[in-house]
Amino acid sequence: MEAAFGPRNLGLPPNEVAARVDHALQLVDLADKKDAYPFLLGKGERQKLAVASVLAMGSPTLVVDEPTTGLDLHGIRSIMTLLRHWNQAEERTIVIITHDLRIVAEYIPRTVVMVQGKIVADGPTRSILSDGAALAIAGLKPPQVTRVAQRLSHHGIPPDVMTVDELLACLRTALSSNEDARTSQEGVSDASRL
Repeated sequence: MEAAFGPRNLGLPPNEVAARVDHALQLVDLADKKDAYPFLLGKGERQKLAVASVLAMGSPTLVVDEPTTGLDLHGIRSIMTLLRHWNQAEERTIVIITHDLRIVAEYIPRTVVMVQGKIVADGPTRSILSDGAALAIAGLKPPQVTRVAQRLSHHGIPPDVMTVDELLACLRTALSSNEDARTSQEGVSDASRL
């Protein structure tokens, strides 16, 4: 039982170890695989098991390196939702190390950009990921959807859009405003003909 290793090494009593392991495995949706051999689990399940192992230890801080690597969309959403829950509901600190700026844009409230161990940008994700110059220092680009929004900013799209859903909402608003303006203008033209 992989998830029990840490709590056992902390010297916790067996009933406390079992309770922590059960809770952690439920959080990562692996309760049914409690006795499975870790190397027979899929990559996504192994990543979830690694998170469960840390959760079972009760640490107030979790540092994860590229937690979504090799996962499909469902796996990505599952692990990131779990980390968000752990951060918000259980008030734990989560440090995620990743190059996947789509994940950062969608799930991470604060972003720190580092180059060779030095911080080059630190702040709210929205402002950091829309700052192309700061990202370029680290060899990164704003998320693709942000770059599209920046190119459409002269059409009223905010240049700091982070997700596809945000961009779609902005486009709908812009199209609706244009349609309303066109309808209003047609009404004025029709009235001038009278």
